[in-house]
Amino acid sequence: MQNYSMIDPSIIHFVPLKKPEGQTLALFIDESGALPPTAKFLDQKSRGTLSKAMGATDFKGKSKSVIEVLAPAELPFDRVLMTGVGKYEDHTPNDWLNIGGVLGAKFSGLKNGVAGVVAETNGKGAPISGESVANIALGMMLRSYKFKKYKTKKPDPAENDDLGGVSKIEIYCSSPNEASSHFAHLQAVG
Repeated sequence: MQNYSMIDPSIIHFVPLKKPEGQTLALFIDESGALPPTAKFLDQKSRGTLSKAMGATDFKGKSKSVIEVLAPAELPFDRVLMTGVGKYEDHTPNDWLNIGGVLGAKFSGLKNGVAGVVAETNGKGAPISGESVANIALGMMLRSYKFKKYKTKKPDPAENDDLGGVSKIEIYCSSPNEASSHFAHLQAVG
């Protein structure tokens, strides 16, 4: 028996920016509060649901803060996670790991399906780097780590408690090949 568990890296896929799919979608919002292009499109499609939720909760885009919009009108998602990333220019690789960890915690509560993360711009219109996107993915993996050797209750082998019932995580980014390459390197180091 293995003494630890972590999500299988093979469920994490880096894909080019496109119309997001899945049951749960995470969007990044910086401290300016401005919606990035995909969030703006989804907000218009949902007749302002996302921006109303931001206003109602006084969401400021502060790093590692999250608001969860359940079953947003006119959108195909069960939930949208508006994730605060703070100020982009201040971010270190560790900050991106922490943001990935926050998403990993949110995804662990999901019952099933596909989760998507839209990592598109850094607040100034420039794309989030592949290295930063890889750190987000690694943060999700690390957040799911569980050391089980000394647990008194033996887990049911049929239960996958690593990241809830999420079967696939798609990270939409401008440089999926670069992100995938960095992610492979980060896994090899760990």
